[in-house]
Amino acid sequence: MKTQFLKSFFYAVAIGATLFGCSKDNDQEPGPVAVSVEFLNTTHNIAEVGDSVQVVVALSADAPTDGTVFVKLFGDAVYGEDFFTKPAAVNGVVRMDFQAVMRTNIFTVHRLKNDNKRNESTITLTVANVSQGYLIGSKATSNVKLLELPEEPAGARINFEDVFLHLSEYEENGYAVNLKLTNPLTEKETVTLVIDAPNGRNYGTHFTTVPVAVQNKIEIEVLPGASAVQFTIFPADDALVLGTYDITFSIDATTGRLEKGEILQLAVRVEENDKEPINEVHSIAELRNYFDEFDGQFWMSTDYFIEGVITSGENVLDNRTVYIQDETGGIMLRFSVRNFLKTGDRVRINLINATGNIYNGQKGMIDVHDMLGQVLQHNQTMAPKVITFEQLHTGNYAGMRVTVTGATFREADGVRMFEGSWGLISETSGAIVTTYSHAYFSSHLLPRGTVSVTGIVGDWGRILPQGLQDILR
Repeated sequence: MKTQFLKSFFYAVAIGATLFGCSKDNDQEPGPVAVSVEFLNTTHNIAEVGDSVQVVVALSADAPTDGTVFVKLFGDAVYGEDFFTKPAAVNGVVRMDFQAVMRTNIFTVHRLKNDNKRNESTITLTVANVSQGYLIGSKATSNVKLLELPEEPAGARINFEDVFLHLSEYEENGYAVNLKLTNPLTEKETVTLVIDAPNGRNYGTHFTTVPVAVQNKIEIEVLPGASAVQFTIFPADDALVLGTYDITFSIDATTGRLEKGEILQLAVRVEENDKEPINEVHSIAELRNYFDEFDGQFWMSTDYFIEGVITSGENVLDNRTVYIQDETGGIMLRFSVRNFLKTGDRVRINLINATGNIYNGQKGMIDVHDMLGQVLQHNQTMAPKVITFEQLHTGNYAGMRVTVTGATFREADGVRMFEGSWGLISETSGAIVTTYSHAYFSSHLLPRGTVSVTGIVGDWGRILPQGLQDILR
């Protein structure tokens, strides 16, 4: 009986001790539980150059403490040539810092342009190391594929279709000039042409283009898909016998994937279409002799052409009056209406139906109907004859430009102006200088002192200067 009691007692003590010990262990604080680290997605694709993807590194629970995850980069894509990352990789490793309670962190992979590699390549990302308290999870590897790029369209070279074009001086719709492309483009580009014209042929006066040139350069847009572009030349119908001339167009510059080809220049020959008339041209000396044959007055009943340079400007009787001169002499012409010929125009004029008459003491053709004549050249000059006052009074220089030297204006007093008729004297003789009120210099003062005067020998043998440039001290 006693023995049975002792056994029961020891069992009770043992059970109590066991229960007590378990209770004590359950009251202790549990230790930190590690969280696993893995990629949210195991595959990413980047199709185009310049695109990027965000790679998410996720924790299985909130980060218990601050920590660091190191991602190693592998694969056949080359860092710095095919791609780069943010944050940047150092020695092929991207460092990602986690703060307590964070669940995710990201880094970005950006694709770069590499003209030497267009086929598919792969970046393999592996969680290589983690801080204490972090565990590497099951999805510790992720692949970023740089997909194969489509072949870029080949660049295009641009050439003139022709190297030489022969054009007439006038064509209402102009002449289209083609430039050909070796391949079509996928984006809009521009080609710039430079124009080289000979001296005396000016853009805007003798020819124009569409598109319009700026400072002798034409910019032409080349649209995507185009196999050719055009510009148009418009030679001017100038009604002048200036002769045939050449214009050179050169491909100067291109943009983008458009390149200069092999045929970079085009020579355009513009053929003169204003032909010399076949009519006989009479000298002005011959015309002046007519006055002697017909006792000072006659009517020109048939075609009668003269040719010369217009020497007069504003300082003539009125806007119907001009003076024309050739190598043999000069004469006054009065048109039936206002004329539009300019000083320096070399013209051919038909005097049919005009009347020869002594007008204001000078030989002149009155009522000339060929108002414009045929302009052969612009900006021509007739050198004046340097003569004495005695030669001036012989009448041999009527209608011509002359210069007298070593003379003074008798009435020049610092008050009188050019408008009117004033004595011009030398030591032995003199003449009259006349300026009409509508001449631009009529309100300028007569110069004092010795001068040389150039002018046309006009009305009543008076000298008609045509501007202040004709009065030299």
